[in-house]
Amino acid sequence: MGTVSSSSRRRAAGSQPSSSSWVKALDVENDDEEAAARADADADAHALEAKGDKLMSQARRELHGVWSYVSRPFIVAARARFYFHKAAETFVLANSWRKPAAAHHEHAVCCMKIGRSGRLRAAFALFEAGKCYMKVLEPDDEEMTSRTVSDLEKSLRMFVLENELVMAAEVCVELANSYAMLKQWEKAREYREKAAEFHAKTSDALFDTSTV
Repeated sequence: MGTVSSSSRRRAAGSQPSSSSWVKALDVENDDEEAAARADADADAHALEAKGDKLMSQARRELHGVWSYVSRPFIVAARARFYFHKAAETFVLANSWRKPAAAHHEHAVCCMKIGRSGRLRAAFALFEAGKCYMKVLEPDDEEMTSRTVSDLEKSLRMFVLENELVMAAEVCVELANSYAMLKQWEKAREYREKAAEFHAKTSDALFDTSTV
């Protein structure tokens, strides 16, 4: 039997890919997959945002269209509220936080137009608006800061009026966090103390046997 020459062995070895080349190939493949996934996610986000914009337009048509002049105000507000709520949900899926905040705020305004029965819905909508603003809050942005605090404080007042003390405590925590971001430490401490007070009142109510 013939022997394999050393030059043949070198050529055969050279034809086999090295471990480092395999690693590089895998890295390139992974990078391509990640880039494709990001592109798909961006496309989905744009599609969702466009859908949300259409829902916002529909809500405004309900408020200001021809039928708004011949329908009862609370019916008009209820129809618009539905579309604002759907728009907010869609924008959240797109991770476009300013837009769902605005949609939640408009949703709350419509709920308040419905009357006393819409106050709790309005409180929840304002709370969601404040939380969305918090995700993009910049301490130097005075307008955004004002909207965040305003919506959360309105939400707090409504929850207190509805005796929803657990939710009132949650809003206080969000307000404390927002003031901490703004480095307004006294206000942050004030709202943390209020949150503790609401939790204490809730606990007292749970163990109150005077009405049993």
